[in-house]
Amino acid sequence: GSSGGGENESGGESASGRAQKIIKNDGKGAIVKNGKLVTILSTEQMRGISLIDKNTKRGHVKIENVTANGFKNADLCFEIFDKTSKKEGSFWGDKPVFNFDVDLVVKLEEVVMENLTLNNMKSVQNYVTGEVENKLKITLENEISQIVNVAKNEKADVLGVYEYFHKYHYTFLQEY
Repeated sequence: GSSGGGENESGGESASGRAQKIIKNDGKGAIVKNGKLVTILSTEQMRGISLIDKNTKRGHVKIENVTANGFKNADLCFEIFDKTSKKEGSFWGDKPVFNFDVDLVVKLEEVVMENLTLNNMKSVQNYVTGEVENKLKITLENEISQIVNVAKNEKADVLGVYEYFHKYHYTFLQEY
């Protein structure tokens, strides 16, 4: 039978015989300019957008190969259960400078490690210290950096930078 979208279960064609266009989302995104696909964004780049977006409050971040705080070659997955994000921009001389300030509240959600038992884990402990904190920070900075670079290279304002400068520094923006 046909589904509600006019799609046949076996071939992806409608009753009229024309192939339907299907959009599949596996965590990636796209930048489209003037109706043309410019680039596909990776899952990491999409997480970078989510980290910067002030409206996104939750998410996940994974760090790999942690050997610290009682972990040995462990992969740790953290849930982001609260986040604040601020954008600030100004002109330094004649160059626009933009800063993203992101504060996260995370909790350790999953540990993947050989020979891990519940006896290894303490129910109340701050695991985000030392090497874990450093790896978490590097991972988050990398994800933000990736999307910033894509936005610059593709001249696509997926981060709201132009909108910010237009709103708060219009005169300088016109001269730039």
